[in-house]
This record gives sequence, C-alpha cells and structure tokens, in this order.
Amino acid sequence: MTQTLNATLTSYPFPVATNWSVITHRATPLPTTTPSAAIGSASDVAAQISAIGIGKFGASVARLLSRSLRGITCYEVTPSLITEQSEQISTFLYTLQQSDLVFILIDAADLECAAMAQMVGRESCGAGVLTIAIARLGAEMCLPEHLAGEGKWYHSLFTVSGRSLPPQPEPVIPEGDALTGYATRHMITAITTLITHQTGICIDFADVAAIMREGSMGRLGVGVGSSDSRAVTAAKAAIERLEAQGVPLAHASGVLVSVHGSSALTIDDFDDASRVVHDRVAEDANIIVGLISDEQMGYNVKVTVMATYS
Repeated sequence: MTQTLNATLTSYPFPVATNWSVITHRATPLPTTTPSAAIGSASDVAAQISAIGIGKFGASVARLLSRSLRGITCYEVTPSLITEQSEQISTFLYTLQQSDLVFILIDAADLECAAMAQMVGRESCGAGVLTIAIARLGAEMCLPEHLAGEGKWYHSLFTVSGRSLPPQPEPVIPEGDALTGYATRHMITAITTLITHQTGICIDFADVAAIMREGSMGRLGVGVGSSDSRAVTAAKAAIERLEAQGVPLAHASGVLVSVHGSSALTIDDFDDASRVVHDRVAEDANIIVGLISDEQMGYNVKVTVMATYS
C-alpha cells in the first residue's frame, strides 16, 4: 500500500521534505506451528514489530526484510515529488504508536532523512514504544539523542558496518551498502526471531526491552565457527568484531546474544558460547543469551552479540 504523506516540519534542526511516500509491507504471519513469544507474563498477545526504512538506503533494507522475515511490518519512507495530499502523516505515526517495537533504519549522511527519522522516533518513544535506531557506523556523531526542546527519539542507537560481520572470503564484497545493509538486516532478524520463535532456550520481548534500555548507544558483532570448538570460536569472533569497532565488551551495560545453530548444536555448545561472553562482560552488566534453531546452519554455529553502552 502506498501513501503520500504531507508534513511541515519547520521545528526540526534540518530541512525536511514536505511530501513523503510510504510503501507498507504487511507482516507475513508466523507459522502456526511456531508459538510466538508473549509480551510480559500476563499477556498472550504477540509482539507487534515494525521496521521503518527512511531514505534510499533504509527503504531498500526494509524492502528486503519484508521478503525474508515473518512477523514484522516493514515501511519504505522516501521523499516524494507528488504534491497531492492523500493522507496526513499523523495517520502513519498513529499506526506506529500501536507497535511494541520499532526499528528505524537510516542513512545519517542525508540530513533530510535524519530529520524525518528523529520525528518518527520522537513519536514512537513518546508513545512508550521500544525504539531502536540503526545507522551506519559514525552516525552517532551527527544524530543527537535528544532533539532541541524535545525528549529522546530512540532508546538505543546501533551503528553498524562491514566491521560488524566476520571477515569476508575472496572475492571481497565491497564495503558500503552491501555489507552495511546485510549487517542491519541480520541484527533485525536476530532480535525479531528471538522474540517471535520459541525454542528449548528462549527469551521474550521483555528480555529484549531490558537490554535495549540499558544504554543509549549500541554495537553489533557477529562470529561464525565450524570446527569442533565451533561455539567458542564463534563467540570469540563476535567479541573481536565488537572490539574492532573500538568498543570493548567489558564496557557494555547490556548484552543481548543469539546463538544460532541447527539440531547439531548441543546444550554444551550453547553453554560454551554463553560462558565466553559472560567471562568478558562486567559483573554488573545485564546479559541475556537466547537460541535460534535453523537446520540450514548445518554443523556451523553463528553467535551474534548486540551490546549497549551508556
């Protein structure tokens, strides 16, 4: 569904286009054989998750997510040359306010899109929606946590790049949109899957929210292992990717970990990966480790570490 949104955003620090085109990709239902995680102990309502891709880069990531990930509604939000008014922006924002978790995907180099992201985030945060912004590495320098005279527009801002991922085999995939886009999709997929799919070792929405509210800045590290000590190798590699970005895990205030493997993954493998991460974090850090089962992983193990910093 496509809408043309009209807004005059003169109060924002950057110029914002009057007209924005929004393409909505409704969530693909979860398989009936996969129970969804509940929000809190007293609710059986599945988490409502949305991803808003703003600008060319963010929109392309949202579009790809909509094709591959169940249980999440994706929006492509891009400047439009259309001048006819069809739907007030308040309608779009009201829809987002009904979500439980909102991801905002943004290329901070585009100041117009950055301003739109801040407006969207302010509305979702103001409604009490857990809001995670994801941008290219370095974006934290030009995306202030608080708008002038307003409250915060995200709970955590994660900055990602090719350095978040394991080293790429030859031929090397160019840095930039390809790797950054993949890292962004991987993070959203990991968090969404941890929330919506229950396995023998699972976490829920409340667990994710607790970690993401621990610190205002975040980093992503991904590691893969395939040897006999594959879980340990993957966990150590994920931590190395964090440290390659200049953010030691020992400084994190909250850590969300997904251990991704097939039925070949044993409870000892899971414990090994968890132990590696626990040994590297501060004693007072909040750490939660969840399991994602996927037979396509074969004998490989992938560990994803999402760390938040105050």
